[in-house]
Amino acid sequence: MPIHERAFERAQEVQLFLTELGQHRSAKAVDLVIAATAEAAGVNQLTDDRDYVAISTITGQPVTRVL
Repeated sequence: MPIHERAFERAQEVQLFLTELGQHRSAKAVDLVIAATAEAAGVNQLTDDRDYVAISTITGQPVTRVL
């Protein structure tokens, strides 16, 4: 899936929200860009990375944790 044109801007927005919540270290930049692209595409993320769960608390996007 190609990176969405607005992914970097959205990643920065989410990072700011996480910072306000004191969770700014919970998600790496690449995770934020991947999550923003998935959000724009409207797809569920399957992951074993808890960073995506933290991101989804801000975005409300679907994330399924697989172990």
